[in-house]
Amino acid sequence: MIVLVNPRYRISFQPPLGPAYLAAYLKKHGCDDVLIIDTTFEDLDERLARITRPSLFGLYIMTPYLSGASWTIRCLKEKFPGVVIVAGGPHPTVQPDDVITRLGVDVCVRGEAEQTFLELVKATQNAADLSRIRGISYMDPAGSKLVHTPRREPIANLDDLPFPARGLLPMARYLRGGTQKTFSYKNICATTMIASRGCPFGCTYCKPALDLIFGKGVRYRSVANVAEEISQLICDYSVRGIFFVDDTFTCRKNFTMEFCDEVLRRRFDVQFAINSRVDTIDEQMLAALKKAGVVTIMYGIESGSQTVLDNLKKGITVEQIRDTVTATKNKGINVYGYFMIGSPDESASSLKETFDLVRTLPFDEVQFSMAAPYAGTHLHDEAMSAGLVEYPAAIEAGGYFSSVVMKSRHLSGGKIRKFHRRLDLYAKYKSLKNLLLRHPLAIPHLLLNRVFSMQPGRSRRARRQLRL
Repeated sequence: MIVLVNPRYRISFQPPLGPAYLAAYLKKHGCDDVLIIDTTFEDLDERLARITRPSLFGLYIMTPYLSGASWTIRCLKEKFPGVVIVAGGPHPTVQPDDVITRLGVDVCVRGEAEQTFLELVKATQNAADLSRIRGISYMDPAGSKLVHTPRREPIANLDDLPFPARGLLPMARYLRGGTQKTFSYKNICATTMIASRGCPFGCTYCKPALDLIFGKGVRYRSVANVAEEISQLICDYSVRGIFFVDDTFTCRKNFTMEFCDEVLRRRFDVQFAINSRVDTIDEQMLAALKKAGVVTIMYGIESGSQTVLDNLKKGITVEQIRDTVTATKNKGINVYGYFMIGSPDESASSLKETFDLVRTLPFDEVQFSMAAPYAGTHLHDEAMSAGLVEYPAAIEAGGYFSSVVMKSRHLSGGKIRKFHRRLDLYAKYKSLKNLLLRHPLAIPHLLLNRVFSMQPGRSRRARRQLRL
């Protein structure tokens, strides 16, 4: 049995599509005995107690959940000594040495995992030489040095991948989160999809780490392939809302317009939400998206200061932000704004510019996160060389949304924390105001969903881990 573990110790209604894609690919190529354990809603100890003969464990590790992954690995080694543990995902791709030496995994898969992991499974079953597998890192048999095999090229045709194996996940748990801000608080059955991989832009807080994971540029599935998955979700789960969690859904206008036409041709009774950038959308596209059922567009804006935007290499202007947000709202589409504070050039005046922008534009929801200098990014290199990082452990414990990780050149960590509290308070006020004025009938549904979505009881060790 191959066991894939998603060590995510915080509530999220987004199913882990990475492990689900991997499981589906393994099944497509003859590995039928595959299990996914998602610790978002499942107790790890209880699930492991029902496993008798695992042949290999695979962990999907993101940096914010690294401390949870460390505890999970210790638990796996304690219960199943000698079983091979493989780690994949963003953090093992960028820092395989750290994952192998500090966390004690046997092999790291770098980049897209489907093809690499399948070859790795076959190699471990046949005790074959790992050095022939591209895209992995491991300790040599003598235990004297780390081996990094050549990088594997990204999958050329994403249509070759089967749809995620959602049947191996507790989908009922995720689908209960359909009543959410993303879909105007309507009590609908909603889930997530991915239509593309990669991003062609050069923001310092993502690049070049993102290129190591997905390669340079962006690759799209065909519109027909995306439409087939939508149809499957409707048939299998009665889905009425789909959030495309691509980094930027609207990178290619031709794809976006063709997608809208296909949705209308098939007459899908589904609402959509997408991530986008203000420089990738025009009036024609907004009209097509609205007609196709897009109800919410989430824009990665980051700052209202042109100086900060330029230093982050965001590639957008404040004028573009104003024009696109206003145009989107005028089309009757909900507008979300994602902002990031505390970057190296943040100042009191730049934070005021951000707050002024938020107050004067018709955002339905805003979110303020702390700048997180992830390893492998230009932002990390800049912050480390300037001596700005103060609390690196906060990144690995998933606290970067509300914890100060670094100071800026102009503000101390304490001042950034104070600004974040004020901005976060404003965001909550705005959200509550919109809820009370526009969707008061959704409040009972939100309360019920909160009750039914509570995580089950965990072991004492797991509860200690949750407090990290």
